[in-house]
Amino acid sequence: QLRVLDCLLGTDVYADEFFAQAFQRQREVLGEPREVWACADRAAEQRHGSSTRTEWDIFREHLRPWGVTPLTGIVASKQYLIQRFAARFTRLVRGQPAIVFHPRCEYLIDAVAGGWVWKPETEARPAPRAPQENYYSHGMDALLYVEMHFGPSVRKPRLARGEEETAPRRVRRWYA
Repeated sequence: QLRVLDCLLGTDVYADEFFAQAFQRQREVLGEPREVWACADRAAEQRHGSSTRTEWDIFREHLRPWGVTPLTGIVASKQYLIQRFAARFTRLVRGQPAIVFHPRCEYLIDAVAGGWVWKPETEARPAPRAPQENYYSHGMDALLYVEMHFGPSVRKPRLARGEEETAPRRVRRWYA
């Protein structure tokens, strides 16, 4: 089950400021995390203007206290990833929806309720359908990165023969 507990959209803000706000809000709303997993858009690795640091560098600095480096990667098939994510809306996990949004996630709730729309089909591009870039694209892309890196169909490393998982599962916090 994916439980989306909070979301934050930065608008007209520098990356340093945004990540400071995001981590401060996380501490206020959810407390100090025990474990952090992180992923980011490949665009965060690009340099903007005359800055020597990228958004990726700044994100890594904020994650350093947890010893975490955000995962990134090229999406081989966005259509497949969208289908895999959309399947969460039709599945149950232990009798509950496979994806649940906290009410404070209004931006993402609006996005999945119809704000994130498909490009109209044309004669030149009848299929496959692709999402139209709009106000909700960044939030939905963040959810797709979480699905890509941490979703249920991602292969987990195998344990060595005879080795058992002894530590109980801990609460995880994802940032995208």
